[in-house]
Amino acid sequence: MLRRYIRPNLGDRLLTTLHPLDLQTTYQQMMERGLSGRTVHYAHAVLRSAMRQALNWRLLLESPADGLKLPQQSRHEMQALTVEQVRMLVNAALATPHGPALAVAVATGMRPSEYLGLKWQDVDWVRQIVAVVRSLRRVHGRWCFSDTKRSRSRRVIKLQSWIADILLYGEDNGDNFEQPVS
Repeated sequence: MLRRYIRPNLGDRLLTTLHPLDLQTTYQQMMERGLSGRTVHYAHAVLRSAMRQALNWRLLLESPADGLKLPQQSRHEMQALTVEQVRMLVNAALATPHGPALAVAVATGMRPSEYLGLKWQDVDWVRQIVAVVRSLRRVHGRWCFSDTKRSRSRRVIKLQSWIADILLYGEDNGDNFEQPVS
């Protein structure tokens, strides 16, 4: 961020001569170059962190990064797959060892940390439900199971019969494929 976006505009300036307008102008130039609002936000976060450190070291009396108006980050509407697209995706994925996990992800809408945190004991085969009670997280460079991030993330999800078939038998006969339930 510093090398690509901040130093070209501000790199030759002394830290004590920077003003909020200088940063605002840099962000505006980034937008005019066609960079996204998200990139500007990341660059601002890096710059704000550096300014905070300069304040801690008493190199500045106040941060020029405070109180700036940042561009809105555009939000793209998510595009859901059609039933036919889901069918094609799942069929292609089932040819791989990760196919059942992808099928569960597509059909249930669970987060990756949730479906990767499932254990066989979480599945009630009779009622065809799965309990989300833990997640898989990376802590200090190691993967481990932990409680869900929030208590309201713990929930029970109804499995569609074609997903139960995939988990039980490793395949779907194609007759039971239903539209994913939201």
